Amino acid sequence: KRFRESRGDINGRTAREASQDLNDRFDEEVADLLNDGQRDYENQLMRPLQRQGLWPAETHVSSTSAALLVKATSAGGNQLGATSAAPAWPAAGDLALRMHESVLENSLEVLLADRTLSDAEIGRMVESTAGKSAPATESPSESKTEQADGDAAEPDFAISFAERRPVSVDFDDESLTIVLHGRRYYGQHREFDAMDVVIRYKLQWIGDAYFAIRDGEPVVARPGWREGEGRKFSGLQAVPRRILIRHLLRDLPEQQQLFQRVTKLTDVSETAPPSVTVLATSVDDEWLSLDGRIDRYR
Repeated sequence: KRFRESRGDINGRTAREASQDLNDRFDEEVADLLNDGQRDYENQLMRPLQRQGLWPAETHVSSTSAALLVKATSAGGNQLGATSAAPAWPAAGDLALRMHESVLENSLEVLLADRTLSDAEIGRMVESTAGKSAPATESPSESKTEQADGDAAEPDFAISFAERRPVSVDFDDESLTIVLHGRRYYGQHREFDAMDVVIRYKLQWIGDAYFAIRDGEPVVARPGWREGEGRKFSGLQAVPRRILIRHLLRDLPEQQQLFQRVTKLTDVSETAPPSVTVLATSVDDEWLSLDGRIDRYR
């Protein structure tokens, strides 16, 4: 009897020790994963954005029994944030994003306020933002002249952006409208007064990719001009307007792929990477909405 009791104690102690070892190994693996995630988060996301002054001014993280919620505000002390409530969250799905147009406006103000860029640099910035590779940028004074259609080389056209709100952004009716506010323009060895440039894009799916497709030619107008409010520009602005439109049409893409419906997250796992599938998109009333699902490749 004593032998049976002693053997039972040994078995119980062995089981407890094995369970404790398993728990310890699990805790170590989870800690390693969390540490790797924290390091990647800081090195690949937070610090690059901080260096450019684009890290959100306020970030709030909360959770429920069914969801993890992250709310970020991208607005400095003298910038405006969202003026309306975000669209409702989906009833189902793994991921949801709600982004107000002011996120782009405020970020672009940090990047472009009071800067002077050539039209070629603006085109490269658009391509780079959309994920395409682009050659190294040059300052307008260092930009090389280009040969077009056999004509004499012509210096790049350049824009000096306004000090406040250099770019306006409007999300509405499945479209994106961008307004460049330039305080001075340079081209053909001349300087031109302030003008606004309005560029409209329709946002839509083509197959399994989401595209921004330019809707007509850019509109060049006097600062503050609105549709239906008289003349777009004065007679003195006719020549720089034509020059500006020609350069913008040369360097801004007619259509730009923004993302694909299914994206593999190879940074998470190379052997069995999960993927994000976009289920629904909406661009309306100042807000961009994306809803998605997380899948795992087998």
